Amino acid sequence: MNSFQRMSLIAAAFAVVFASFSNGPTAGKASDSAAKIVRLDPAFDKLVPTNAQVEKLVDGHKWVEGPVWNRKEGYLLFSDIPNNAIIKWWEGKGESVFMQPAGYTGKEPL
Repeated sequence: MNSFQRMSLIAAAFAVVFASFSNGPTAGKASDSAAKIVRLDPAFDKLVPTNAQVEKLVDGHKWVEGPVWNRKEGYLLFSDIPNNAIIKWWEGKGESVFMQPAGYTGKEPL
């Protein structure tokens, strides 16, 4: 699997992981929970290997949106809505705050 395919899988799995898991000590491990990849289109098999597994990347966020993959620099960004932050995740380095505040100031636009 090439780098783009791997990161596309990570991005797809990321949304599933945050929708399917509660907080717990499983960050960075393959999941044995009910989360799984559901294949509805044969074209998906060209992108994601049949033996791919959902992997939890980070923990401790209540509500996230995204993700977006920066292919050039090799990191993932996602929004942590309650904390008004954008989080950066690097493989091997984990997560860090990319931007905070991430746009919402609590004031009406002029």
